[in-house]
Amino acid sequence: MLHLTFNVRCHTLRIVLHSVLYSLRCVSSLKDVWQYYMNLT
Repeated sequence: MLHLTFNVRCHTLRIVLHSVLYSLRCVSSLKDVWQYYMNLT
């Protein structure tokens, strides 16, 4: 039982890490777009 909960925790942690990385990438790309837009005007 303990092993199972550990597996679930590891899986959840991985999902959280992936989503955090994805959102960070999204934010950085948004920043790039914003800078490009500011350079245009």
